[in-house]
Amino acid sequence: WLIGGYLAVWVGYSLAATLAQWGLTELRALNPAMGPASLLLAGTTLIAAGLYQFTPAKQGCLIRCQMPTRYIVANWSTTSTGVFRLGVEQGLFCLGCCFALMTVMFAVGVMNVIWIAVIGLAMIAEKTIHHPAVSRVIGAVLLAWGAALIWASPVGDRVFGM
Repeated sequence: WLIGGYLAVWVGYSLAATLAQWGLTELRALNPAMGPASLLLAGTTLIAAGLYQFTPAKQGCLIRCQMPTRYIVANWSTTSTGVFRLGVEQGLFCLGCCFALMTVMFAVGVMNVIWIAVIGLAMIAEKTIHHPAVSRVIGAVLLAWGAALIWASPVGDRVFGM
């Protein structure tokens, strides 16, 4: 029941991400290779993900996702409904920890295996190195990268007089 609750959260997120991918493809915001069709989309996606790295919500979810056993033991239930609910709660903590970094895939290419690995390594670092600086460094990199892409975009040319 615990795993079922956890998986229910991730299946829900997967459906939402798939619908987002479909919608962005229909709007031609993603190119045929499933990468962003504009530097503006990529840049704003990176900035949004970077900003989330600094939020209390991210840190709260990260702490609970780093040490799930402590939370599960402290909140264990003897009923199947309670255990399923606990799985959903833990799934939501992990989703809250990872969804912004996973959304970065819309900025680098949804089907790009190299970026999937890089983002996976960033998530592993966050979950295994128990220091808030890890999330902040990742956030700073995403913010700088996103700003650079916007700066390099045609919109950046107009805004910054280039």
